[in-house]
Amino acid sequence: PAASFGAVLAAVAVLAGCVAGPGATGARGADPRERMLVAETALDRGQYPLAVEEYRLAAAATGDARLAERAARVAFDHRQDAALARVAREWLAREPGSEVARRFLAVAALKLDRVDEAEAEFARLLADAYASPAEGFGALVQSLADLDADTASARVMARLAARPPQVPE
Repeated sequence: PAASFGAVLAAVAVLAGCVAGPGATGARGADPRERMLVAETALDRGQYPLAVEEYRLAAAATGDARLAERAARVAFDHRQDAALARVAREWLAREPGSEVARRFLAVAALKLDRVDEAEAEFARLLADAYASPAEGFGALVQSLADLDADTASARVMARLAARPPQVPE
């Protein structure tokens, strides 16, 4: 019974940090498992910025790419574009070869109207992630059609199409 009461108190303390919001003293220095619990609770409550931040901090503490991807997906799904860019940049700093992180960063840059950054990230994806430029552009057109960034998407596509092809001689 005493152990159960202790577990309940610990859960209440974690949830109190969730209710208090980001930067609350209860969440500082939290164990990554506590951060994941706070993130899931925040997500269930529709507190998307808090959920993303707690997943981001758990990913940073553990170096776990799955947590970084979870943070990125929550940010993307709930239109937290600035947070998505931050998560993706931090993820790429830890795992430079992550194609998924690079895609998230490219999309976030596009949605934030950072056309130069979006172009650079999409160009790298076109060079590294597809068997041919045609395959890459086909996938890119399909992906960009789903975003709410028509003007920025058109500018990025025009810039990418104007680049000289990278064809081996």
